[in-house]
Amino acid sequence: MRRRIFLAAVIAAAIALIYAGADASSAGKGSGQNGGREFPLPEVPSSLTKPAERADYLLTRFWDGIDFSGKDSCVRDTAFMEQSFVDFLSVMPHASSDSVRDMAVGNMLSRAASDSLALDLTGWLAETYLNSTDSPMYSEGTYIMFLDRLAFSDNIDEAMHERYLAQLRDIDCNRPGVVAADFTYTDIEGRSSTLLELAAAHDSTLLVFYDPDCHDCHALIDSLNRDEALCGAVGAGTMAVMALYPYDDTDLWRSTAGELPAGWIVAQSTSAIEDEGMYYLPRTPRTYLLDRSGRILRIRE
Repeated sequence: MRRRIFLAAVIAAAIALIYAGADASSAGKGSGQNGGREFPLPEVPSSLTKPAERADYLLTRFWDGIDFSGKDSCVRDTAFMEQSFVDFLSVMPHASSDSVRDMAVGNMLSRAASDSLALDLTGWLAETYLNSTDSPMYSEGTYIMFLDRLAFSDNIDEAMHERYLAQLRDIDCNRPGVVAADFTYTDIEGRSSTLLELAAAHDSTLLVFYDPDCHDCHALIDSLNRDEALCGAVGAGTMAVMALYPYDDTDLWRSTAGELPAGWIVAQSTSAIEDEGMYYLPRTPRTYLLDRSGRILRIRE
């Protein structure tokens, strides 16, 4: 998917509302042309002076000026809704927290639920921009916010209900805060162990899913290998880094294992990780930072 995402007038106005400051007389309200139609942005109170506060207010009320009841044809206009949705996502990084972003998603979907066609279009846009790995706005965390509601909505048909539920089950496994699913691996020396055994022997463990044919994987590995703090922790034995090849081309894995940094554990999964749905691997590289108990601290998607 290669979509031309551009900075529409509406998002330029939105960003101006966030950063204009309370002393700007025109900073309270804005609008922009979107597909030839003016998109009504909410009025931001002048009492809100911090950019994050203003972004929170704008994001959670972004869709208030749009009538989703079916009376306004714009909610069924793919071009208008697509650019408006991109503008909505573009404000999200400026919000103060995930809870605010989640509230904003909930507000949008609760309004869109009044028109089944608008809700279907919203779901398609969320999947297109947030769940397509070649989208510059790809974000599993944000897509989960949509899935948490779409998968249990009474306003979608059964086929889409099952689709969203399946996606939620896949994406929501092994998220930050839970103990990582354990699996057996074999390193390049032929030794076998498990992920949680490795984690228990170190203060922290970085699990790197990679593919030798993946350019982005090589870029990430090179970057990690230049990280002095990480290399120091590996050298001191307080941190383990395991580069895990999760596929079954053993010849490819063995022939390229020597390219990985010294001190790393170079391993291949023996547990059919992807096929059994233990980990969600829409693309590589993908990293998981674990503590000594195996709890996931952070994911790099």
